[in-house]
Amino acid sequence: MKKEDFVNAVAKTIHNGKCELFIGSGLSLDSKLPKWEELLSPLAKEIGIKIKKDDDLPCIAQYVLNSNSGNNNIIRAKLMENFDKEYEINNSHRYLSNMSVKTVWTTNYDNLIEKAFSSRKYHVISRDDDFGKPRINNQEIEIIKIHGCIKSDLKEIVLTQQDYDDIEFKKPVIIQKLRNSLINESILFLGYGYRDPDIRRVMIEAMNQMKNITQVHYIVLIENFDQKSNNETNDELQRKIRYELWLKELNRIGIREVVVKDPLEFNDLLEEISLKSRWKNVYITGAHKENNIHTITLAKEIGNNLAKIKDVSFVYGQSEGIGMEALSGFMEQCIKQKSEIGNRIKMYPNPYAVNHEFSDKKELLPLLKKERYNLFTDVRTVILFKGGMGTNVELDIAQENMCEIFPVIIEKEDYHNEIIKRCLNDIQIVRKLEKNVPDYWNILINKDVPPHEILFDAIEKMIG
Repeated sequence: MKKEDFVNAVAKTIHNGKCELFIGSGLSLDSKLPKWEELLSPLAKEIGIKIKKDDDLPCIAQYVLNSNSGNNNIIRAKLMENFDKEYEINNSHRYLSNMSVKTVWTTNYDNLIEKAFSSRKYHVISRDDDFGKPRINNQEIEIIKIHGCIKSDLKEIVLTQQDYDDIEFKKPVIIQKLRNSLINESILFLGYGYRDPDIRRVMIEAMNQMKNITQVHYIVLIENFDQKSNNETNDELQRKIRYELWLKELNRIGIREVVVKDPLEFNDLLEEISLKSRWKNVYITGAHKENNIHTITLAKEIGNNLAKIKDVSFVYGQSEGIGMEALSGFMEQCIKQKSEIGNRIKMYPNPYAVNHEFSDKKELLPLLKKERYNLFTDVRTVILFKGGMGTNVELDIAQENMCEIFPVIIEKEDYHNEIIKRCLNDIQIVRKLEKNVPDYWNILINKDVPPHEILFDAIEKMIG
C-alpha cells in the first residue's frame, strides 16, 4: 500500500475502536535484547549446526532438545540468563503506547510492553487461566503474551517445534480469542516478520471459517535490502525474490503491508498513525473551581463553537469548572443543530468526581496521572485555560501523548499563571502555534488579550 493510504486506513480503524496490536521481537531490538538466533547458536554449535539467516529456529531448538534427551532445561536456562534482566523501552515502545487500543498481542517473552504501558492500567495474559482474573474496567488494556512470559511460568514458554505443534492444545482459549480477533477486528503487526508458524496457521483457519472473509489486517516492515547494490550475489537476489513472493502471500491471507527504509521512518509512521487516529478529538481543561463569569461564559462559547465544526468529538473527563461549562455549550449546540450527541461525546472517569482531595494533595497526583492517562491517548488537541496542580499534571500527560496544546488567554493576568507560562516557554508548543495559528501567536508574543473572533478562528484552524 502507499504510505498515506496505509496511515489513513490504520488510523481510521483505531479511531473506530476496531484495531488491536500484534508485537513481534523486532520491536525490542533497539532495547539491546539478544536475537533468538544468537541465543541458539552456541547450543546448536554443540550438535554440529551453524545457524543461517533463514533457518527455522523452532526446528533448530527442537533438534537441541532432542539431542539432550528431551531435557529442555538447557534451553530455558539460556532464556532466563538473557531475558530475565531489566531492559529499557525504546522509542518504538513509546509511540505504540500512545495508541488508543484495548488489546496488545505479542510473541515476545520480555516485559518491555508492560513497561511501555506502565502509565496505563493493563492486565497480562500468558496462559488460559489468566482470563479468569477480573478486569478492573473496560479501560484496562489486555496484554496477551501468546508465547508465554519470562516473568511467569516457564512451562508456558513456546520455543521448540513441539511447543508450536502443541500450542492449540495447551492454550485453546488464547488461540480461539486470536481467531475471533482475526475475524472481527483489524490487527496491526509491528516488529514482526510473520515467520511464527502457529500465527499463520490460526489466520488461515480463521479465513476458512469465514469462507475467506476476515477483516483487513496491516503490517509495517523495515526494508533490509541494500537498494544501491550493483553487485549482489545470487543469494541476495534469491532473498529479494523470496521476499517479494512472501509479500504477495501476506496479501493473499488478508494482510496489507507498508515498507519503510529504516527505524527512524518506522517511528515517524507510528507517530503519524497515533495522531491521525485521534481525528478531531478535543479536550478542554483548566481550573476545576472557576468563579469568573467571563471565563465561564467564554468556555461555554468555545464548546458551542466546537460543536459547529464537522467531525469534532468532545472528550469529557467528568471535570467540574471549565470542562463542564465547555461541555454544556457543546451539548446545547448539538441539540440545536440536531446532532447525535452520543456519537460526539467521549466520556472518561475522573477521580475528582468522587474525591476532591486529588486537587489539593500533591501525594495523590501520581494516582491522578495514572487514572487520566487513557483519556489523553484519545485526544489530539487540548484547549488549556489557566489552572493549578491538577491542570499541570494533565499538561504533563498531554505532552507525553503528543497532544497539540492550545493555551487560552482570557485576561492579561493569565500570563502570570504558571501553567500558561509553561506553555509559552515550551519550544514544541510554540512551534505548533507559530506554524498553525500565526496571527494568534503574534498576539500572545505581545502579551495582549486575543479578541474572541481571533480566538475562535485559531481554535478551528488548530483542529482542522
